[in-house]
Amino acid sequence: MMTFRQLIKLSWRCGVALTRSNFHSSNSICLYDKPTYSKIRYFYTTIIVQQCRQLNTRSHYFKKETESSTNDEVESTDKWDGFGTVLKEFHLAVTKSNTQFTIPYFEELESRVKEENHHKSKLFDNIVMIEFEENNNLDGANVFLEYLSQKGRKLGIIPRVEYIELLGKTNCNQEHDELIYSQYKECEDFLDILDRRLLQKLISAFSTTAKWKKSLEFIDKVESPKGLPFSFYVPILEAALNNQDLEYFTSTFDMAYNNRPSHETHEKIIQEVLEKTVDVCKKYPESATFDHLLNMLQKYYVFPTEETANDIQNYLENIYGCKVKKTVVNYRGECKSCMRKMDQAELTKEEFQELRSVFLDRTLYEGDTFYWTSPEELKTFLDFLEKNGPFDIVIDNLNLIFSHFTRPNQQGSTFQKCQEAVDYFAHKGKRVLIVTRKTFPREYKNAKTFKVHRSTHDDSYMLFGALFSGYSCMFMSKDYFRDSKHRLGSKHGEIFQKWQRSRQVSLLTKANSDHFTVLWPRTYDPRAQMTDDGVLHIPFRSENDRRTSYETPTTFLCAKFNIK
Repeated sequence: MMTFRQLIKLSWRCGVALTRSNFHSSNSICLYDKPTYSKIRYFYTTIIVQQCRQLNTRSHYFKKETESSTNDEVESTDKWDGFGTVLKEFHLAVTKSNTQFTIPYFEELESRVKEENHHKSKLFDNIVMIEFEENNNLDGANVFLEYLSQKGRKLGIIPRVEYIELLGKTNCNQEHDELIYSQYKECEDFLDILDRRLLQKLISAFSTTAKWKKSLEFIDKVESPKGLPFSFYVPILEAALNNQDLEYFTSTFDMAYNNRPSHETHEKIIQEVLEKTVDVCKKYPESATFDHLLNMLQKYYVFPTEETANDIQNYLENIYGCKVKKTVVNYRGECKSCMRKMDQAELTKEEFQELRSVFLDRTLYEGDTFYWTSPEELKTFLDFLEKNGPFDIVIDNLNLIFSHFTRPNQQGSTFQKCQEAVDYFAHKGKRVLIVTRKTFPREYKNAKTFKVHRSTHDDSYMLFGALFSGYSCMFMSKDYFRDSKHRLGSKHGEIFQKWQRSRQVSLLTKANSDHFTVLWPRTYDPRAQMTDDGVLHIPFRSENDRRTSYETPTTFLCAKFNIK
């Protein structure tokens, strides 16, 4: 048994979360049984998590610089200064592809590390295996395992997971499946104490095996109260595509998209999945992969990059014999190539009423609990809307200032430009509401102003001001509103995104110019769609398109199928 102080110190070093319930209140004696204690002790003696995390990515501890002095390249390894000269030499040996590792080499290496730095020798197994994993050196890792076997030692949790990931990286044609399974059995009992980084490595490794669906079990082990990053699901999605389990691919994509953190900029990762899907379409032209690709584009408003659009164009031309052109769709929704009109994306009044009824309860408070505001401030705002509303356009003042113009200055020139934007709408007969903070004392003419506390979530106030004002009210901002969409949930989040695309106005400004252009939302449905006579339109973002994620692209692929 261990005392409270000893076990807390031990658990802190190995990353195990302990509570006071694990201890007797009178004498602070640990109530853990012997197997549980042995598990923690084994975990601690084989790894030191806090110190090993800095070794996870090579960029954390190694900086390579080349200097041209005569004809030789000088490598600087100043990031390795804390690990000693011997480990620096080992790192350089691993990076050279022609280095042959032997058991005597590791015996000498460990002896030299102990002589140079006894404390770092505790990390010896971890450092060696992490280096081999980073450099995809499976042969060196296998020799190191033979060395440990001769010494009568076992791999710790971290180096074992690193070895499993290395097996997954080199698992061509599933030749390492059985070895991955056997290595996993050695650390299966310790899943509950693995951090999310190590679990992600297990996900990546198992996704390359015949038991790739087991990766979702590791997903369930990851503690992520604010949502799990989309990148955790990418290996599983790729495995589902490669194994042509398209229904599993669709359900996993739904799970990944709906469970991602609200703040995550997931567009780049989704583009990678999209590119992989196009590659699988080419590999299996007779499968229904392309149908699932279109479903992904339609359901989640995914817009391929121009490079991916080129791959889709080549696929359609080669497999289906389509005539595909890159074209532009105007504000009225007319394709300049085929002259057909796109479907309209008008939000129904029933959807609008449903969104308005749940918005405040999902974004500012839940039951009797208020988030990012106070009951008194919210009541004041609702009374303000009843007295002064409805409005034709609601302006996010902070976003207008910091996104479009320079930082506020003492002369007030930035606020003057905001006033010009207000005057633009006022001259068109629009009733304008500005939502700002009390720290901005500036008043605006031709508009009503509501000021919230500096700790209040002003975006929710601005958005509800637009929802309160009615079906046709617009709002001006360049914010993505990912938090609001995420808090609304899957169903109402999609309705919010539809409302956002049809009601959000933004300003286009030029550098060193007082002029601006108002960008009104487009009225057509921006998703991939096919007409009854066999014309498929797929929107994509061109290289010169600097629009934000909520705005509708103007560039499309226009593909004409031969339908008889």
